[in-house]
Amino acid sequence: MLLKFVNRANELESLKKLHESKNPEFVVVYGGRRMGKTELVKEFMKNEKHFYFLAKQENLTLKFERFKEKFAKKFNIFLEGKNWKESFEKITENVKEKLIMVIDEFPYWILT
Repeated sequence: MLLKFVNRANELESLKKLHESKNPEFVVVYGGRRMGKTELVKEFMKNEKHFYFLAKQENLTLKFERFKEKFAKKFNIFLEGKNWKESFEKITENVKEKLIMVIDEFPYWILT
């Protein structure tokens, strides 16, 4: 079955307004399964500088290494941080432009 993005103009406009803010923003997109949350976010960020990370049910150490490796590959920045805080500090030091960072399946990010 081919899935296509269904117009979510109000939601896209809300994300656009937050993105235009001069302040850092934290947005949580939540809802039931198969409601199009991931497609909404992907549609919004497709023409913006972004980093998309799909969290998995895996050991936190593996998740951390996979995150650093994927980020380094996309932005050519070696994240030598020994923990999440150091890694995010390294990101803010090296990425000066506005960046959309998406952590998909966030409960897997924090629960394992």
